[in-house]
Amino acid sequence: MNSVTNKELDAFWGVELSLDDWAEARDRQTAAYDQDDLMEVAYENDNAILAALAANDFAAVGQIFAIARANTIARRVSIELTGKSA
Repeated sequence: MNSVTNKELDAFWGVELSLDDWAEARDRQTAAYDQDDLMEVAYENDNAILAALAANDFAAVGQIFAIARANTIARRVSIELTGKSA
């Protein structure tokens, strides 16, 4: 007789994620954000960054990077925990 393991049941039915699971994943993904991510944001947003710099709007430059960082971290947390992009 074959019995099903808890791991197999969890894989089939899924498990509820706790707030601690989300917080730990967010901490991991925040720590993993690095220079390559920063360069990707600069490359993908070059026109907006250059326009903000030309206008001496340094707050806008910072906002571009901050929003992109937050979105990247949120997407990676979602993928890590659910297997789906947010």
